[in-house]
Amino acid sequence: MVNSLVLVDNSSNMDEILLKISNLENIKVISFDIESHEKLSELKITHEKVESFIEIDDQNLIDELVYDMSVNWYNQGEVPSILKFDNLNLGCLIEGEIIPFFLQTMKNFMGIIKIIETECPSNIIASNFLCSLTKSIDNKNKIITNSLSEKKNSTNLDRIVFSFSIGRYPFSIWIPLKFALKMANFVENIIGKIFNFRVNSKMKFDKGTILLLNLNPNPYELLLIQLSLLDKNIVLLYEPGTAVWNLKNLKIVKSSGLKIIKLEDFLNKKENLIILQKQEKLKANFSKLYSNDDLNTFFSIRGFSFWSTIKDDFLTLCLKKFNDAIKRNELSKILFKKTNVRCVVSTYNPNPEEKIILNVSKDLKIPSFVLQHAYYITGKYIENFLPIVFPPLQKGIIHLLWGNLMKKYLCKFNVVDKKDMLVSGNPRYDKYFKIKHECKNTGTILITSSFLQNYFKVSSYDTNLAMLHKKIFREICEITNKIPQKKPIIKLHPAVKPAYNVQSIVDEIDSNIPIYKTRSIIDLMKNCDVVVAMDHSTILLEAMILEKPTIIFAVNSKWYDDDAIIKNGATIVVNNVDEFKITLDKILYDKKFRNELIQKGNQFVNKCLANPGTASEYLARLIDKY
Repeated sequence: MVNSLVLVDNSSNMDEILLKISNLENIKVISFDIESHEKLSELKITHEKVESFIEIDDQNLIDELVYDMSVNWYNQGEVPSILKFDNLNLGCLIEGEIIPFFLQTMKNFMGIIKIIETECPSNIIASNFLCSLTKSIDNKNKIITNSLSEKKNSTNLDRIVFSFSIGRYPFSIWIPLKFALKMANFVENIIGKIFNFRVNSKMKFDKGTILLLNLNPNPYELLLIQLSLLDKNIVLLYEPGTAVWNLKNLKIVKSSGLKIIKLEDFLNKKENLIILQKQEKLKANFSKLYSNDDLNTFFSIRGFSFWSTIKDDFLTLCLKKFNDAIKRNELSKILFKKTNVRCVVSTYNPNPEEKIILNVSKDLKIPSFVLQHAYYITGKYIENFLPIVFPPLQKGIIHLLWGNLMKKYLCKFNVVDKKDMLVSGNPRYDKYFKIKHECKNTGTILITSSFLQNYFKVSSYDTNLAMLHKKIFREICEITNKIPQKKPIIKLHPAVKPAYNVQSIVDEIDSNIPIYKTRSIIDLMKNCDVVVAMDHSTILLEAMILEKPTIIFAVNSKWYDDDAIIKNGATIVVNNVDEFKITLDKILYDKKFRNELIQKGNQFVNKCLANPGTASEYLARLIDKY
């Protein structure tokens, strides 16, 4: 037992914490995330991690409750009537997006519950957010709470990661979503006028339009070429953001004859008034949620409610998302009518921006397709989350799957009707099959990582796992850098901000090791000797198409241990440094072992992907029938 606790998260002011602890006796400092743990360690401040108070049963309870909260909060009491819009419950649009927010909040809340039970403190010093959670638990006000000055917490729903590189140095920064959208639209408007790829009032739509939602031109270049051969208008709605954010995409847009459109193009005074009226109607009812007893009871754990702590930020963000959905709903109806849309093709089915437009297309009985975007893990763990990846809202929309492996998996759990599934292959991978003969082994070892980004599980926010990941990353770099006539290259996920400073680790080992964040993975992969993935990734399948052997260094493997790619022996899973050294050595220098692994990879590719190398042609013919 201690008199005072100092709870530190990534918003905490370290200078103030140093001052506080220097004036207190019998205190304990506890970190709540990887950032605060590392800062405290650098300052040599003795502390414990919140994870030392949270047991496995607590983690499992958090995972279960977070899933339930994400898919059911909008069905509590009178909430459905408040969120009803055109026979749609707006809450279902953000199921996937809010899971990370709930996971982090629930982890903090459970941690404080267990800390108070264990330490029985009389005083807690923490950020406003952690103090508020503490007050939710300490109903009788036995604990004195003191708030630290802090940076503003963000749910990440109102900001995005902007990744770029300067030379060999990759950078990732969080920027406000509103600012990013303004800049993207400004750039696209200027470029669109210069190169004439924006839809304009003179364009005729008599022959019908194929509307593409948020399709990135670069990976789908061959599909766009095939679609350009059809006697239809090919129009891309890419929001939020811009499709011509690099020179490669701009060239593809020009050469394919693709036209880019914005929903704002259909906004006039009359429509704006209608939208504002509907938004005001939602807002008038929405205020009732702040004092809703059903939500106060629903957002709780072990009898303690944290609704009072999250409701302001959560509902503010929800209202922003729902207002945007109303606007998209109204403007997409006009878009479909004026551009004579015959079918819609989307690649990001869980995103609210696509969900609302697909829902409108379904209501208007316009054929719609959702193209499988990534390799979906087929193990037991992911089963519970299939309704989020394939939401009931999309019943009647056709899911274009990469192969029969995924179709059989989905049929097993009946989350998608058989009539709503078609096996098309993956047009993104056509270029992989076409360049297989160009691939070489040039002595490079490609190391890839997405930094524990399993958004459905609280372990993704575990400090101990993040530290283990950091340790393993360092060891992989050290080992591969010492191999004669071989050199490591590092590819980071472009949309993920690393949990630790990758650059400083690499510079300590060898400042000549290149780090890439935005460069195309295929350019790095085609000439490497082997691909090393830290945990599961779609990159594994891409490497197998190019006949590159792969290794998974398991850090947080519980969610993919029984996936088909592992059960089929198509990759080698290692669990420690010794296993990694042995496996890497055999892949590099044992020709028989290497070839057998590549062959297993080929066999898995054949199981996983239909229409290898010709998926773009197949899909274009399929779409042309509608």
